[in-house]
Formats: sequence, structure tokens, C-alpha cells
Amino acid sequence: MPRSTDSRRRPRESNVTQKRRSMTRTKQAGAVCRAELRRMKSVYPEFAGQVDFYAVGQDPTESLEKMERYHKEQGYPWPIAKTDISTLKNLRVLQASTKLAVDRQGIINYRAGHGSGNPETRRAVFRQLSRSVER
Repeated sequence: MPRSTDSRRRPRESNVTQKRRSMTRTKQAGAVCRAELRRMKSVYPEFAGQVDFYAVGQDPTESLEKMERYHKEQGYPWPIAKTDISTLKNLRVLQASTKLAVDRQGIINYRAGHGSGNPETRRAVFRQLSRSVER
């Protein structure tokens, strides 16, 4: 196929360049996710007996064993889990570090994306979830 000389068309990137960019995004997303998990350490203990919280890995290249090692190293008090791509698609998790709150009826009543939310927002969400358990 002839190459276009049209300057408006970008040349196709090599697979190596695409992978490098993808890994960079993954590392950046990982840094944000790790920071959010560190902040969660101050929120979770208040609600540990009332609300179940799971950190769910979504990187298909990261093993559960690697996640468990990191989990222990960081002293995270909540359980971790790994899921498959179909579950992520069904829940419409389209980016790293997505936060979902699901009530006891299975209804998602909170959704926040990459890097959004803060400890006070999470406390409010956990309070709402804990009240729904009391009813």
C-alpha cells in the first residue's frame, strides 16, 4: 500500500511506541491509585465492621500474588481481589482507579473516576452505605 504524502495524516506508530505509551499511562494510573489507597487507610478503619471494601486489580498483567505482596508491604487492612475484563465491562469500569459503591441490593450508588474523590467524600459514601445496612 502506498504511503500518503498528505501532511494531515499522522504516520502509523510502531507497536513498540504504542506499548511504551500504554505502559507510561499504566504507571501514571498506578501512582494515582496507590496514593488513593494510602488515603483510604485513614477512612476504612472507621467503617471496617459496617462496610465491605475491596481493592480490585484490573491489570491483566499483574498477578494476584504480586498484588498480595504489595498489599502486605503497604499494610492495607482490607481484602483484595482480581477480576476479569467481562466484569469490568459489565460494571462500566473504563479506567484505572474507578471507585464504585454498591449497596446491599446490588445498586451502584456512587461512581468516581481516576483521581477523583477525597477522604471526606469516601466517609460520606461509607456512612450512607452503613446506614443502609442498619435498616
